[in-house]
Amino acid sequence: MKLPTLLSLLGTLFLLLFHSVQVVAKDDDKSTTQDCEKLGFSTLVLCSDCQLLGQYVSDDSLVAECMGCCAEETQSNKKYEKAVLEICKHRLPAYPHINDFISRQVKEYTNKVEVKFKYGAYPRIILKNSAGKTGESVRIDSWQPEHLVEYLADKLIAGEGSVASDDEKDIL
Repeated sequence: MKLPTLLSLLGTLFLLLFHSVQVVAKDDDKSTTQDCEKLGFSTLVLCSDCQLLGQYVSDDSLVAECMGCCAEETQSNKKYEKAVLEICKHRLPAYPHINDFISRQVKEYTNKVEVKFKYGAYPRIILKNSAGKTGESVRIDSWQPEHLVEYLADKLIAGEGSVASDDEKDIL
């Protein structure tokens, strides 16, 4: 198999994995987002993908750079105090489902979900603890509003400003 074809195949694999796996950025000595982007890596590259890349390329420095920008997979049940939905205003028209969620449903999460417009940012949810420290971050490019509601219900601590599910409303 030719190297360009293999790299194209790996790139496609990376994109598919990004949309289906929740990632958490590690706090140890990882490269900054800007450093990683300059190197051509997204901070949403999974460390397992970097290990897979190492099996196909003999460039140890490339694999090391990838490992410096990667994130571990997680199945965390941890709850967070607040969520930040981050997106670029200029990208918003390309994501009508995210725009719909912002315009119709974010107001239901008073004091729990903040919309932050950041130039060049792809849509993502950043979860923060009560001290304001970033916990988890996940890209939401292809998520529908109902997926966002379900994710936030699962990840946010219930309380003032959170939305009760239909089951919770029946109990109340």
